[in-house]
Amino acid sequence: MSKSKMDMSLKMGDPVKGSGVFIPDSLRREAIKARDFLATHPALGGADRQGEPLYYSIQEVCKRGINEIGPISVWNTPANRKKFEKDFNKKFSKETLAKDKYCYIYKNYKQVYGEKWEFDHIEYWWETSFYVFQGSVERDSNDWMDYKNWQGYCHGEGGTLTIEEAYIAAAKFAKETLGDFGNYDSFYTEAEKENHKKQDAFNFKKSDKSIVGINGKKEPCRIMEHNKKYLWVSNGMENRRWLKWFVDTPFCKKNWKKEFNGLAKIQPPNE
Repeated sequence: MSKSKMDMSLKMGDPVKGSGVFIPDSLRREAIKARDFLATHPALGGADRQGEPLYYSIQEVCKRGINEIGPISVWNTPANRKKFEKDFNKKFSKETLAKDKYCYIYKNYKQVYGEKWEFDHIEYWWETSFYVFQGSVERDSNDWMDYKNWQGYCHGEGGTLTIEEAYIAAAKFAKETLGDFGNYDSFYTEAEKENHKKQDAFNFKKSDKSIVGINGKKEPCRIMEHNKKYLWVSNGMENRRWLKWFVDTPFCKKNWKKEFNGLAKIQPPNE
């Protein structure tokens, strides 16, 4: 089993077997920014925007970046058909092999590469998914809080020598394909931005109840209430506005064509 690199790994130098990889603080600091970008992007994380945006596993791999688990998928290419002619002809018809490049057979490592698998270094294999909100985008709706209203789609994957590189590579790919929306208010309207300068999300008023403070004296309680004048912008609203931008990108048109166009037309209120 192997993991596609997507050519996004930083130049760290060749790994030295048995010695690990040195991680400079400059790379770690860049990884923090990358993680924060992923965690706040309107298309990543779904209802839990501050959750962990990256799935990853730690793998022992050979010099080719392949782990030792399971057989290897040998795809239908002219070179592979020539090498494993009997196997391909036994499983597929000539018509299928002529038109379907995505059919494959399984072989073990030694059959494919002519040598025994041998450990070379450690890699972090990462994956990301983007989410499309399918609930109500009215300002007073709480649909965005229900995970069932968020549909996930496979997005990116890669392999890196360090977890820091994994975050950086994932953020780079997300910026290129899902948009470089690093600000929390990237999809806020001007009316919403102006409103948030004047209004707080919550109002506090006095309560007739009290508690004993750390100084041993009674202190009055305060009640926190939603400010009805505050223009609340939910994760679902942001995601739907992002979707309107996304449907016109080459990445979306190539991979999902017009799948999201109908949903993208249903937009949240501007005021």
